[in-house]
Amino acid sequence: YNISHADARLADTGHFRLTLERAGKALEVLEFRQGQTEAWLQPPLGDYQMRLELINNAKEAVMTRTAKPV
Repeated sequence: YNISHADARLADTGHFRLTLERAGKALEVLEFRQGQTEAWLQPPLGDYQMRLELINNAKEAVMTRTAKPV
């Protein structure tokens, strides 16, 4: 997979999206549209389910995702 800035809209490139789910709370969606491949996160304390997706920059569609939330 080729990771790049989302605004480039190049075919066959993507950026990461991380979704954090907590029971009884709104979803937290982090879009790494600048092509970041790592980040330091400090979410509030609690139990989370996390799902990582690779988003196609040209089509804004999911290219791949984790098999199930972790």
